[in-house]
Amino acid sequence: YKIERLIASGGMGAVYRATDTRFNRPCAVKEMLDEFQHEADRAQAIEWFSREATLLLDLNHPCIPRVRDFFAENGRNYLVMDFIDGHTLGEMMDIEGNVQGQNGARGITEARARNWARQVCSVLGYLHRQSPPIIFRDLKPSNIMVTTQDEIKLIDFGIARTFQSQRQ
Repeated sequence: YKIERLIASGGMGAVYRATDTRFNRPCAVKEMLDEFQHEADRAQAIEWFSREATLLLDLNHPCIPRVRDFFAENGRNYLVMDFIDGHTLGEMMDIEGNVQGQNGARGITEARARNWARQVCSVLGYLHRQSPPIIFRDLKPSNIMVTTQDEIKLIDFGIARTFQSQRQ
């Protein structure tokens, strides 16, 4: 993979735009940051990172980016996924949220909001119908991408979990 540029970084990792040199196609490479003081913390982070890769590998929905590869190199862990050409929902609201509503509020058109909401509900419904159900747990504007074709992509499954029935 040839890294081109940093796209985003957070507490658990960084995401880069890259090119898969085998197939000459764009991809996103997610690197797990490794700045842990204790080995137990590092092991937990690797487990979560690996769980995200495994969870995504078995999913097939148009609103979920596909996993292309998962590997460790030089003590670092990487997840390679489809590159999503677009902006987060939060960015879209800043860029295009200038339609004035009846009450003076500004946002996007109702038709566009319904289209995006329909796609978000579709992917969440798909996740909840898995066996066992998958709970995303981090739904927010920065974890929803809107592509240049106005398609929704749910990103950052880092804290998603399968549902565990409890007696409490």
